[in-house]
Amino acid sequence: MRGTQLVPRDPSLRMRGGVPELPCVLAVARSWRPASGGYFQPVPHRVLASAAREAYRVARAATPTHRRLRDHLTAIAAATIGIDLLCATLAFFAEHHAKETEIKTFGSALFWTSTQLLTVSSSIKNPISTGGRVLDILMEAWAITVIATLAGAIGSFIQKRGEEMSEAAARCVSDNTQPKEAKGQVSL
Repeated sequence: MRGTQLVPRDPSLRMRGGVPELPCVLAVARSWRPASGGYFQPVPHRVLASAAREAYRVARAATPTHRRLRDHLTAIAAATIGIDLLCATLAFFAEHHAKETEIKTFGSALFWTSTQLLTVSSSIKNPISTGGRVLDILMEAWAITVIATLAGAIGSFIQKRGEEMSEAAARCVSDNTQPKEAKGQVSL
């Protein structure tokens, strides 16, 4: 940091020796580095560590916001596994007697439905029977809905966590203390 003046994006922050003065801001500054123009940029290994901590907090439901995301993810996963098994059974019964089908066993039906629900597609040919084709369309609609729901849940989580972190930083500035969850680093 010699010869480099760190300039925070918020001009109201006081600087001392090129480093933000408040302890809560120092916690943030440790995970960021100066860039051209004097703005902070994330240090990749610390950003990944922060993401890992957030994933751990989601798994443990550390806060109501983390619990809400965990509940959304669990509900989506459980419903998709149930839909996958149901669709595999329906695909097997609809396709296994059709000529030129590649779905001859329940395992191949489960493989085909799983790849369709993951929106990956598979090497198995598209269904031959009318029931199989209708099932394929319904599974694709489910997959699109799940992806949109998942994106909404994660977006809501990120927005809410941002608000929580801003509130913690505001309390830190007003109290001139370090945020409780920071303990040396504020995680995103």
